[in-house]
Parts: sequence; C-alpha cells; structure tokens
Amino acid sequence: MFDGPFIVRAGGAAIGTVGLTQWDDGMAVAGGLFRPASNYNALEHATELNGITATQPAKLSLCWDDGKPLHCELVTLVDWSREAGEEAREIAVYGVADSKFLEGN
Repeated sequence: MFDGPFIVRAGGAAIGTVGLTQWDDGMAVAGGLFRPASNYNALEHATELNGITATQPAKLSLCWDDGKPLHCELVTLVDWSREAGEEAREIAVYGVADSKFLEGN
C-alpha cells in the first residue's frame, strides 16, 4: 500500500496530503485520511462537508511526491471535522489506473 503521502491538489494549489491505506482491487478505489495544509478551506475544497454534497466542488487531483499525477478518474474529499474532529477528513480515489500504484498493491 502506498501510505505516501500523496499531495492533494485543488486546481494548481497543494491543499494537503493523504496516505492511501485502503484499497479495493475489484473496484479500483483507494482511500485514506486527509491531512490539510494551512491553505485548505473546507467550503472551497471539500466535495462533501458535514453530509452535504458541494454544488460546485473543486477539481481535486493527487500527485506522487515527485510531482507526477496519480492517474485516476475522480478524487473526492469528505470532511466531517466540524462534527467529529481532525481525523474525520477522508480522500477517496476512484478508477485508479496508475501502473506504478497498481504494481505496489
């Protein structure tokens, strides 16, 4: 498992990191806890905030530590930190098709 960390980007800005510690091979979905950077803004960056889906979520992506993108279909960020604390932010990565990642699992 690539517990990373991967760099989480919203547009061109790095907003935090994630270690992808969960993997579902059959669905090509990975996930892990999101660690926000100081410029993370839940109202702008979370795709779901406290159970409410964002109407215009930021376009999120992940990069390896060398800056190359992790090839995948969709990245989501669910943030329940206001209700459940700092450990309640999670990234899910759907349609992972990056051979470097897949070879490591």
